[in-house]
Amino acid sequence: MPSADSLHSLQALRIAFTYDCQSEWLALGYSAEQCAEFDSDETIEGIAMSLRKLGTVEMVGGLKSLTKALATSKPNWDIVFNICEGIGGIGREAQVPALLEGWGIPFTFSDSATLALCLDKAKTKVSAPLQI
Repeated sequence: MPSADSLHSLQALRIAFTYDCQSEWLALGYSAEQCAEFDSDETIEGIAMSLRKLGTVEMVGGLKSLTKALATSKPNWDIVFNICEGIGGIGREAQVPALLEGWGIPFTFSDSATLALCLDKAKTKVSAPLQI
């Protein structure tokens, strides 16, 4: 693991932070139950504070905000730190990774295919013949 001193000698990253904020969805009229998996303002700010130790952080927000950012500018992000849960549909967690994959932008955590599969619990239990 790199030391704090070695982290400071690295070039600062340009990080975009995608997330679903519970308070924002509640303000749009969604119920507490519909927003249960979304993060609190405090959690999002805590993660952002940690990311700022590595460089600049653009607080993007969820899928619609990301779509707008991509359509209206040419982002020069080094990486997207993605914790979006999404809303609606079996592949909701895969929406932001799929969009980022389409734009060729690197991001954290699983790819869209993995997330879509893992949300479909029945498909995760299907066993395929072992290929040797």
